[in-house]
Amino acid sequence: MDPLSRIQELGYSSLEDYHLNAFSRNIGFLSRSDMAILRHKRVAIPGLGGVGGLHLITHVRTGFTNFNVSDFDYFDVANANRQYGAKTSNYNKPKLDTMITEALEINPFLNINAFPTGVNEKNIDQFLDGVDIIIDSLDVFVIDLRILLFNKAREKGIPIVTAGPLGFGTSILCFSPTKGLSFEQHFGIRKEMTEKEKFARFIVGVAPKSFHAQYVDPTSFQPQIKKVPSLGAGCQFAATAACAMSVKIVLDRKGVNYAPAYFTVDPYLQKMKKGVIYGGYKNPLQQFKLFIFTKLIDSLAVEKDLPPEIPNLPIEG
Repeated sequence: MDPLSRIQELGYSSLEDYHLNAFSRNIGFLSRSDMAILRHKRVAIPGLGGVGGLHLITHVRTGFTNFNVSDFDYFDVANANRQYGAKTSNYNKPKLDTMITEALEINPFLNINAFPTGVNEKNIDQFLDGVDIIIDSLDVFVIDLRILLFNKAREKGIPIVTAGPLGFGTSILCFSPTKGLSFEQHFGIRKEMTEKEKFARFIVGVAPKSFHAQYVDPTSFQPQIKKVPSLGAGCQFAATAACAMSVKIVLDRKGVNYAPAYFTVDPYLQKMKKGVIYGGYKNPLQQFKLFIFTKLIDSLAVEKDLPPEIPNLPIEG
């Protein structure tokens, strides 16, 4: 029996009726009117891998019911440490179909628009149609698509939340279509740059305060073969942080600080930091960090005798 039939057997015939009961324990932190607003907002999640699947599930349990989601990848054993849908029963299954099934098991009344070929120049307008907020869930190496996504979002007036998992913690950046810096102004990334330059600028921009650098093995960063370390705990933390910010934004709450403002937290070290990167990538301190990080990438490439360039990579979190 499918999830909707099971719920209907329990006496719930409509989204409103089910929503009121299934997510009633959210009341107190969110009001009934808040929950009604969330129920009508549409969230776009352009990838259901490392953090994307967790973004979907976290937003569903918070009370969102309308989603545009995409992914063309399949679950693999290597995803088991961090991806919500990575279970033995799901290996070699499409991430998109699997995560939609998982979400419908929580709320069978969800309205989900699926994009099985991923997001690209041809369908991005359709992917963002009716969207109220975007949760950036693209892989760290997927830069050109990220540029397209952020530019289109700014053009269409859609805010974006980026929460990068960093060790056991996360770094949160929010981008407004009308306030603060744009993606290009904050990261300084241009399409004509090499893949190495794009990767380095994105990492330095998304993690201006890198607490995790105190306990990570730098040799585990191997961008030339598209591999960086990632913890499941950090991915869950990132999903929680992203959901908190998306709720605050769509409910039009005060106190949302947009890029170049950032917030970083690491429970492993019990540290947190919030600040503003004035000038974005042009900030002298950011320029220095970029210089150091680029040197690190180059040294690892020499040490491991890896190719100097990073090829384009599809969506996969």
